[in-house]
Amino acid sequence: MNRILVMHGVNLNLFGKRDPKHYGTETLEDINGKLSALAGELGVEVSFFQSNYEGAFVERIHEAHGDGTAGIVLNAGAWTHYSYAIMDALASLEHSGRGSAHVQRPRPRSLPPLLRAFCR
Repeated sequence: MNRILVMHGVNLNLFGKRDPKHYGTETLEDINGKLSALAGELGVEVSFFQSNYEGAFVERIHEAHGDGTAGIVLNAGAWTHYSYAIMDALASLEHSGRGSAHVQRPRPRSLPPLLRAFCR
């Protein structure tokens, strides 16, 4: 069975509490529940990780090298725009499956996300 790691970055633990007008009322647990149900339908094993600490986020990416993870879906939050540490960790992955998710559409005036080059 394929194993997928879903990673949620900085402040994403506040879904459902933080600025519901922009982010909605679904909690991180709600989102993970929906992803778990979809994974079950697809016959995929899914695990979840959330951290507000960049170093812990990078460490979990490193652990994915040898724990049987077939791919990573990541919403790095604000780190998408400036985290060279996460970019380097993703660049070292041998996985063919990497994806990036965003809560909101990136604004045209924002810098291009650093991580975009490493996600397919």
